[in-house]
Amino acid sequence: MSCLDNQMLAAWVDGALSGAARDQALSHIADCADCREIASALMRAAPAVPDPGGLPTVEAFALGGRSAGEPSVVPPPGYVLGETIGRGGMGSVIAAQDLRIGREVAVKRMATMTPDDEQLARFLREARIQARLEHPAIVPVHELSVDELGRPFFTMKRITGQTLGQRLADGVAQNRLLRVFVDVCRAIEFAHARGVVHRDLKPPNIMLGDYGETYVIDWGIARVLANSEAAKHSDIAVLDPDGTRAGAVLGTPGYMSPEQVRGEPATTAADVYALGAILFELLTARPLHERGQGALASTLHTPQVRPSDRYQDTPIPPELDDLCFAALAEIPDERPTAHDLAEQVQAYLDGDRDLEQRRSLAGQQLAAAHDALATGDPDARALAIRRAGRALALDPESHDAAELVGGLLLEPPPESRMPADLIIGLKDQDRQFERARLRLAAWAYLSVFIVLPFLLAMEIKNWGNVIVIYGLMLLGAALGFIAYGAYDLTNLATLNNLGSRSVSPDITGQSKPRSSSCLTRSDSSTIGFVM
Repeated sequence: MSCLDNQMLAAWVDGALSGAARDQALSHIADCADCREIASALMRAAPAVPDPGGLPTVEAFALGGRSAGEPSVVPPPGYVLGETIGRGGMGSVIAAQDLRIGREVAVKRMATMTPDDEQLARFLREARIQARLEHPAIVPVHELSVDELGRPFFTMKRITGQTLGQRLADGVAQNRLLRVFVDVCRAIEFAHARGVVHRDLKPPNIMLGDYGETYVIDWGIARVLANSEAAKHSDIAVLDPDGTRAGAVLGTPGYMSPEQVRGEPATTAADVYALGAILFELLTARPLHERGQGALASTLHTPQVRPSDRYQDTPIPPELDDLCFAALAEIPDERPTAHDLAEQVQAYLDGDRDLEQRRSLAGQQLAAAHDALATGDPDARALAIRRAGRALALDPESHDAAELVGGLLLEPPPESRMPADLIIGLKDQDRQFERARLRLAAWAYLSVFIVLPFLLAMEIKNWGNVIVIYGLMLLGAALGFIAYGAYDLTNLATLNNLGSRSVSPDITGQSKPRSSSCLTRSDSSTIGFVM
């Protein structure tokens, strides 16, 4: 919007503008320093014009035009709406500017112009429940009102940042996300203490602000427990019109508890299960249940999974492994509380470790490494290194684990335990090196013939010695080229014999290649690999 002309500014100062024109002028002057300076000069040049009630105009007060001794008048309420920053099932969230305070806020209003009684009740419940949960990790609600069209809306703090799901996809360090997880558990503990169950905890409903803030958002399907203090408030007395109905399923598949999937009323333990599913994702970087509706069947069939059992090669702290497993218990009463989750994860971040449990797990990993080596399988060495490394990570003071890891890394494996394809590859590299050496030697012998033209120009009296020397050089070059060609043939049988080691009988008794590598003759002197 271009700057206001002097006539428009004078009309605004005199209070001659009204309606939309007045609001637009006020909004522009609030943002434009030049227009604000001109308006202030106009006010200083003329006395403030009182309104019919005897008070100075709001604009005059805002720009310092209030006379001494006159009562203060605050600007009228109002919002300038901006872009839509989010949409949900019941409404949309719009960026806005609070004209009275001058701050940026988020306005959530209903999507439909004609909401029914149930939709209206749920929308008002969300605003009132969220407003009563005054916690640093829960977005504060500033105002609940209706717009000029009669649609209800509520304003709340505008937050900028990314969701936990986005941070997971970006590969943020695990300990940083665990600190966020503790903040979430504290917020949910606070809600549970006031009888509120979120029922839709998941990474997209956890916001990480640009300045380190953590917020739990979207309380639209929250349930207030009937025997809680919050249930005594009449405006949220009808607390769960859907969730208590038989067969109703509210939540997000993959994070819902088994009892939610079965349509049973959600208690605080349902939120703990969702927190366990989030913790599982933080520890493994993969979801507990598959995405989509298939997660419902997975939740009922295998609700409780230990992260270290599903992803054995992923380093998972045993303390958090046990905690996650407990939070995913199928029976709600067997799950810890949100307070317990926060305390134990925080203890881990503070450096508290269960040393006895770690030594026991290290012993199990070390035994598994020795068992793998005893099998003699070609892949056993790699498996043993992983197991022994895991044992050393669990117990850095374990001499046996350190010795085994060092031996496996520094000592080459015996040829009998090498995969046949690896042996073939090493032999082929040796062959290529030898052939290159022979060819270089042959050309080195021939290089002496470069000086022959200069010898002819010299007065050499005894050509016999020169002829003998050049004859020997020519013989050496010939032998080098012969060996260069013959070396390939002498190694062909060896490579083919090694290749036969990569063939093993399958369950039908027929020979079957162990890998897709095979020998092929590419020309008369070269053997290549086809993968």
